[in-house]
Amino acid sequence: MNVLQKSLPAGSYAALSRTGSAQSTALEYILNQDVYVYDWDGIAAEDETATRNFLQRYVLTTLYYAFGGSNWDKSENWRTKYDVCTWYGVGCDGVKYEGVVTSIDLHQNNLKGTLIGDLAALTGLTDVELHSNYIKGSIPPAIYGMKGLSVLFLDDNYLSGSISTSVGKLSNLSRLTLSDNEMTGSIPSEIGEMSNLVMLWLFNNDKMEGSIPESLSGLKKLEILKLENNFLTGALPSALYSLSSLQVLGVAGNSDLSGSLNGINGLTSLKELYIGYTSISGVIPASIAACGDLMVFSAPEAKLSSSIPSSMGSLSSLVALDLGNSGLSGPIPSTLGRLGSLEDVVLSKNEFTGVIPDEIWEGWVKAKKVDFSENSFSSESGLPISIGNWKSCENLDMASSGIGGSIPAEIGGMTSLKVLDLSTNELSGELPSEIGELTSITELVLFSNNLNAIAGAIPSSFGSLTNLKELNLQKNYFTSLPSQLFELEYLEYLTADYNRFSGKFPDGITQMATLIEVHLAYNRESLLGSMYCILVQ
Repeated sequence: MNVLQKSLPAGSYAALSRTGSAQSTALEYILNQDVYVYDWDGIAAEDETATRNFLQRYVLTTLYYAFGGSNWDKSENWRTKYDVCTWYGVGCDGVKYEGVVTSIDLHQNNLKGTLIGDLAALTGLTDVELHSNYIKGSIPPAIYGMKGLSVLFLDDNYLSGSISTSVGKLSNLSRLTLSDNEMTGSIPSEIGEMSNLVMLWLFNNDKMEGSIPESLSGLKKLEILKLENNFLTGALPSALYSLSSLQVLGVAGNSDLSGSLNGINGLTSLKELYIGYTSISGVIPASIAACGDLMVFSAPEAKLSSSIPSSMGSLSSLVALDLGNSGLSGPIPSTLGRLGSLEDVVLSKNEFTGVIPDEIWEGWVKAKKVDFSENSFSSESGLPISIGNWKSCENLDMASSGIGGSIPAEIGGMTSLKVLDLSTNELSGELPSEIGELTSITELVLFSNNLNAIAGAIPSSFGSLTNLKELNLQKNYFTSLPSQLFELEYLEYLTADYNRFSGKFPDGITQMATLIEVHLAYNRESLLGSMYCILVQ
């Protein structure tokens, strides 16, 4: 038909002649089965409304066949007598009938097939959301010509091929998501021509490679740039730090991506920064304090150096800080204690030294997860009585951190605690009975300390740890296991080798239905000394 020849991309029009194609099937349905009343005289006379109604119905019906519409999770009114503006996922310009189709939202709807260029015939279309489906193949060239598009969400599919240099023609596009696909090739510099772009997602593509174009620094409206987990190389363009509107910058997981944080103070609107698992190196500049809205700073296994600048203490909005295994050293500045909004902190596997400042224990009262493990803190650094104020903390990992001293009775105030690991340190003294107040705890690891060198007994209050699944007391100086311990109905793993237990093997241990492993080897008496592991289940 004349209207199709004029409106469809050349490839889509040619597909009409192929028997079994989505295009030919759609046209056959419209001509022979569709009960919708078309204004055929108006279409022949090229009346605007009649032509638009026919074209919209044809394109959407083609979309239905191209993506296996009969198997969609939701398809209300599709291929019925009702106007397309009533079809599930189709939006029009405020007019219920005979309106202009402006949006298609079929995300997470079990669409299977290849993307069709026929969509370009819907010139009023501004919003296409087809993410979280099973769409495969490359992006048709006609899609890049849809200059009216403002939103194009194609993430979480199986798209392949590279991003065309024609992408720069999408001058009105504000949000583009191509993440979680199988895209290849490099990021075209022409993306820098998309002056209205606010959000760009290209993360998690198997073979996207090459450098990050410096032209992206021209996207002055850009707020979200996510490029994680690709194979990007070269240096992170320092010009990106001039994007004063940028709120989220993610380049993590590109192991060969280099560069530094020098100039990051230009990102005055930054809220989230992800640079972990890259080769970004150098110091954290003191000028990072200019990023006053920063909420997430994630840099695990980056190639940073030197110490944490004290100026980071002014980042009062910070909620998550991950600097694990990032090459940092020196003392932790006391100013970090001002970060009272912190909930998730990972500082493990560095070379931090000195004493953990009291200001941190007193200030991080909202923390849910804190990991100080595998550092070189002074043995004078221990758990203070203020730890009892960490009532929101669910996970505290101090393993191999070098801390000493005793475990304060106030630890019983950590009522949300689920995992506590204090292993391989220089802790000493008695275990406080208040540990029995940690009724939410599932994993308690205390191995390789000098605990209970004085009294030698594990408190009977351990019997109150009703959610405990794993207890590791290996390599300490405990002399007895309380009978209450063997009444814990969820305990699966008990490890207490290399202690000073003596006497009769604990009564009731074989009656514990959930117990999987018990390790009690190398204790004082021969009765226990030959026993290494009992497999109960």
